[in-house]
Amino acid sequence: MLPHRLLLVAYHFPPIAGSGVQRALKLANYLPDHGIDVHVLTSGHTHYPLIDASLVEEIPANVSVHRIRGFDPGGLASRLTPNRESGRLHDALSALEKRLYWRLQSAADRWAMPEPEHWWIGSAIRAVRRLHARFGFDAIVTTSPPHSGQRVGLELQRELDIPWIADLRDPIVDNFAYDPKDETTDAYWKSLERDIVECADLIVVTCPDYGDVLSSKYAIENSRIACITNGYDESDRPASPGSPSRDMFELSHIGAFYRAQSIEPLLDACRNFRQRRQDAKMELRLVGSVSRQQASFLRDADDAFVRRIGYKSHADALIDMARSDTLFLMTPANANGRHCIPAKLFEYLAFGRQIVALVHRDSSVDQILREAGSNHIAYHDDPGALVRCLERAHDNWRSGATAVNRLPHTFDMYRRDRLAARYAELIASRITAKAANLAAGGVAQ
Repeated sequence: MLPHRLLLVAYHFPPIAGSGVQRALKLANYLPDHGIDVHVLTSGHTHYPLIDASLVEEIPANVSVHRIRGFDPGGLASRLTPNRESGRLHDALSALEKRLYWRLQSAADRWAMPEPEHWWIGSAIRAVRRLHARFGFDAIVTTSPPHSGQRVGLELQRELDIPWIADLRDPIVDNFAYDPKDETTDAYWKSLERDIVECADLIVVTCPDYGDVLSSKYAIENSRIACITNGYDESDRPASPGSPSRDMFELSHIGAFYRAQSIEPLLDACRNFRQRRQDAKMELRLVGSVSRQQASFLRDADDAFVRRIGYKSHADALIDMARSDTLFLMTPANANGRHCIPAKLFEYLAFGRQIVALVHRDSSVDQILREAGSNHIAYHDDPGALVRCLERAHDNWRSGATAVNRLPHTFDMYRRDRLAARYAELIASRITAKAANLAAGGVAQ
């Protein structure tokens, strides 16, 4: 039996980095093991704050990557700048392209509706038509954000007469960071969400709570929505993470603080902990970016215990994760924060030690942490409990009890290869159903 041929549309793909890239990368990595011939359509530029060239090495040789330049700020800057392979002219043109990109991006952030990446969609749609004529895809998966990328599947589903799977890594309207610029932008996002729900053959979400929201809002049939969480890759396990510090209690946060993902509750809890435990030696390690807005919550006195490490490659961040005494996890405090599961949670469980978490009570994240064990959980409706969690984690460290004994079954289900196997089954089932429908003279739903 010939493999199914899939087009995976992912605007962000290596060498672009960040937590959102991992899902598309790991699907491309593992779906071929389950009878799926993967082609990736992605943006044709590398203008992004996070770049990790090492991730390119993880793209399998049997996966075809098609990089398309659009009229989004990064694509337009690369279109307008001549390309030279090397030398002084290459360096000058590269610097010119970067300056041009930042000017275009700055203007787009102010004026683009609904988002700058929307201007990539036209080029992407034309590219899909060309690629489909050449390769003949059996299905298309569009993964977002940026959520404008879902328009590729929406526009081409009926034209290509193939199943379309909309993979929503984050909520659209029910996102914790949802803040439309005006009524027109708000209407656009609500319309896009409704169109996805009404037209996609399958909607895949990464958090059961968000699946429940969509099901309730739109009365979606159970057969048209599925939850496949993010996960961890056993091959990413650090070989020699090193031992935890015995001189100082280290609390590490791996990832970014930005917009509604506020660092303030963590800083307040650490300050209170240090006041209550004045003899405790503590260091808060921030491994990842901290936006200018979030950095404003830092005080001069915080230099005594805060260490800003900055962005690290995925592999190096995992080493930090594995060697830390204690890891910090937080979901955004507003009500929609319960609709997401931080992607790093699964790597925390598989590679890390004890976890201190500030989450929503009875959310999917809360349930996962409780089932896994060796975690200290505080809730947004009782933020004072976070200090007590820090004290328990510190006392464990002081007694040398930072190692955890989580039962494998509590996190094995989140291995990327196993999640990809489930995803492959969903893709194959939609292709089979489509073929049966067409054979019976039906029309795609």
